[in-house]
Amino acid sequence: MIRLAQGYAGEGQWGPPLLLLFACCALVAVGGALAWTDARTRLLPDRLVVRLGLGVVPTLAVAALWSGEPERLVRALACGAAAGALFFCVHWLSPRSLGFGDVKLVPVLGFACGFLSWGHPVFAAVLACLMGGVWAAVLLAAGRRAAHVPLGPGLVLGCVLALAM
Repeated sequence: MIRLAQGYAGEGQWGPPLLLLFACCALVAVGGALAWTDARTRLLPDRLVVRLGLGVVPTLAVAALWSGEPERLVRALACGAAAGALFFCVHWLSPRSLGFGDVKLVPVLGFACGFLSWGHPVFAAVLACLMGGVWAAVLLAAGRRAAHVPLGPGLVLGCVLALAM
């Protein structure tokens, strides 16, 4: 996203880079709070998920329209909807394996990653799965049962890392 913002700034547009900075700050701040809460309680509070959505989705939508790139908005919406539908199906098939908080969080993260490209949401998902696996291995190595590893921290960190690439 930083490279994208520099590209906008190079064209003399100040609106989109500031909007992208705001969206990134919201993602890191609220996403970090979500990850911390999920790691401690295995819950993703709706009030934080909604705040993240309100900080990221409208901001990136305005940035896409302001810069004259509505295809970014369409791609971001498609990625968010696809990610949400996929997680909803997994939750519906096996509610004990995936919490509904993750189902509500993923469309926002998919939207943010989809804003950059089709590949970013896939990369973020792979990173999230890898981080969840590493966390489970650490818990097992420490002698703790790793039956229910919270997915929220991996999802948020995977999204942030994918956006940084």
